[in-house]
Amino acid sequence: ANDDPMVSHSVLPFRVPIEIENSRVQKKGRYFALIDTGCTRCLISSRIVVALQIAHEKLKMPMRFEQVDGSLLGGLPVDLVTPLVRMELGRHWEHLRFIIIPNMREDVILGLTWLDKWKPHIWWEEGFRKLRLPIGPDPEGNNVAPTESPSVKEDVKGLTDSEIEQIPPQYHDLLEVFSEQRCE
Repeated sequence: ANDDPMVSHSVLPFRVPIEIENSRVQKKGRYFALIDTGCTRCLISSRIVVALQIAHEKLKMPMRFEQVDGSLLGGLPVDLVTPLVRMELGRHWEHLRFIIIPNMREDVILGLTWLDKWKPHIWWEEGFRKLRLPIGPDPEGNNVAPTESPSVKEDVKGLTDSEIEQIPPQYHDLLEVFSEQRCE
């Protein structure tokens, strides 16, 4: 047991307990979400979709999620997304859509779209990671009515309506540059 502070130790992934609810069939379950700054979207394992009987719809264009080693997450491009489902994380709650990944080891991955929306306060104290979020369902300063939700329909350039809204109008002629498909 080497307690030398100058020797690095492996870092555990940042996982938080969550609850996912499919209100259409009154099913919910407790899972863990990986907070992942290296993932662009919010993802859910297909086994949870099956367990909670969550409906799904097709994306207009399949998406690829490449891992650090170059392999595809889930083994193939994905083309399914959930409708809005309720997610609770402590006292925080919201309705969001997830891209469905087959054979994913993690239950849920909350990626950059989620981090950018909520801008959570994350800090480390006494070796523990702590996370603070607004209670929900909307981030502070957001004027969107609770019943409204961003469109999940992918446009020709692979961006959702909510992502396009974040890009200043004077740059809309360059939308393809902001597209994930263009980056590949």
